[in-house]
Amino acid sequence: MVYGLLDSEIENTITAHGKCKQKYLNFVVLRNMGTKDCQIWKRFNLPVRVSCECFVDEMSFFSRYERERLRNRDTT
Repeated sequence: MVYGLLDSEIENTITAHGKCKQKYLNFVVLRNMGTKDCQIWKRFNLPVRVSCECFVDEMSFFSRYERERLRNRDTT
């Protein structure tokens, strides 16, 4: 028990309600592998994090709101 919360309440508080997947944008850039006087340029990919795509677990109480939103969208 922590701060008056039962273990089950704590578990429900910190339980994940879905999964997120990081999205990247790949840039091809040049890197000087030589010196300032004798430049040797190599191409390499630079992945840049741009966003994440999140999915709500079907068993989460948050999924109820998504189902209601979709139902309301279909009726209008």
